Amino acid sequence: MKKINVNETILLTLVVGITLLIQVLQRTFLPAVILMEFSVPNMAGLCLIALVLNAYLGGERSRGIAVNLCFGEVIFGLLPLLAGVTQGKDVFLLAIVGGVEYALISGVFATMTDRMENTVKSRLAPICSAFVLFLACQGFANMLL
Repeated sequence: MKKINVNETILLTLVVGITLLIQVLQRTFLPAVILMEFSVPNMAGLCLIALVLNAYLGGERSRGIAVNLCFGEVIFGLLPLLAGVTQGKDVFLLAIVGGVEYALISGVFATMTDRMENTVKSRLAPICSAFVLFLACQGFANMLL
C-alpha cells in the first residue's frame, strides 16, 4: 500500500469529531432520538476505528503511551465540551477515561498487529485484532458495573 503521511491521533480526532457532529445534528433535527453516550465500550470503538483506518492507510504509528495519554485526554475532553455534549465535572472524567483508554488500546493494538504481520500476512488482521479488543473492552466495562 502507498504510505500516507497521517498520524493515528489525527484520525482519532476526525472519528470523534464526525461522531460529535452527527450527535449535534441529531439533537438539532431529531430531538426525540436517544443519543449515544460516551461509555467505555463506545470510546473503545471510536479508538479502534481510528486505529484500523491508520493500519489500512499505512500511517505513522503511535509514539508512546505518555504521548497517546495526553492526546487522548485532549481529544476526549475538549471535543465533547466544544460540541456541547458534556458539561462540568463530566468533562474531566471523560478526558481521563478517554486518555487512559486510548493509550492502552493503541499500545495493545500495535503489539497485536505487529505479531500478526510477522506471522500471518492477512488483510483482515487489523479488523480481527480490533474486534477482539472491542469484545475485551465490553467485558471490562461489564466487570466495572
